[in-house]
Amino acid sequence: MHKLLRGFEESNVETPPVDPARIRSAIDRIHVETALALNLHGSFRKAAEALNMKPATVNRRIRDLEFLVGVPLFERRHRRAVPTRLGKIFLRQSGRMFVDFHTMVDGMRRISNGQAGEVAIGYYGPLGAGPLQDLLLHPDSELGDVKPVPIEFASGCLFDALIAETIDLAIVHGRTSAFKGESHLLWHERVFAVMPQGHRLAEHTSVRWGDLVGETFLLSHSEPSEDVRAFLSDRIRPEGGAPVVIEHNVSLPTIFRMVRAGHGLCLCLESALASTADGLEYREVLGPDGPEFVPASACWLAEHQNPALGRLLSLLRRKHGSAAIRRLSLV
Repeated sequence: MHKLLRGFEESNVETPPVDPARIRSAIDRIHVETALALNLHGSFRKAAEALNMKPATVNRRIRDLEFLVGVPLFERRHRRAVPTRLGKIFLRQSGRMFVDFHTMVDGMRRISNGQAGEVAIGYYGPLGAGPLQDLLLHPDSELGDVKPVPIEFASGCLFDALIAETIDLAIVHGRTSAFKGESHLLWHERVFAVMPQGHRLAEHTSVRWGDLVGETFLLSHSEPSEDVRAFLSDRIRPEGGAPVVIEHNVSLPTIFRMVRAGHGLCLCLESALASTADGLEYREVLGPDGPEFVPASACWLAEHQNPALGRLLSLLRRKHGSAAIRRLSLV
């Protein structure tokens, strides 16, 4: 079903128009249906019973069809009807055509009412582990034939991608106040400091902002830089001065490699820890009131016309509908 539905959704690519007058035929749908029923049941009487008509009517329609096609389609053997060699070809091809047409109509209806289709979901950073990975790579069975399609962006491009209708839904870590569309809080993720092995802070089970004074921090363009930068400024500055922050136009895994090489530390969210490699240590960052959290929200534009999005949003609201803070615990 997914393969067929994907074909439907890609069918907005312009194709040459078809002139029905040039392929018009006197063959009626009921002629083909009668032939398929006769092939299925093997006799005029049984085909007539299945179609709720008289055997003579079935016989007449088969003869009319054979006249219109120009070849004999069935051999009459007493009370049985057996397809000829050309009849088998006709029945096979017309049967496929009818099945494809029925599947197409049913699929279009399912797409229209949100029971099937694709939802393009934009996100940034490594998937790591947790509910975002589950949503994108291991969708809930409740979605049925609605398929999430992941598309990775830099963090600052997600809202533009929504406006351009490149994506249907954005999963955003951090503040969503700049977004003028709809949003729904999903979960919160803890903040961790990542450092090379042997670092002076590696002996701690967790770190406080005061412990990080004097350190150089590396930021990735694919991470929620503004939220991390705000943490560094709002939390470290009162502890003893402005932090040294260097932002690189690289992915977070590359930042991890730079940290391992001794170029500085970095902050990351809990779900990204699965992307860390050997030679690194990570410690939870504690603020004045305990662990620091960054919210993850689903953002979308209400005017977007993708019925499948509604089904996905209903699932997200059921799974993440509580107003209380939903905290990941992956480590």
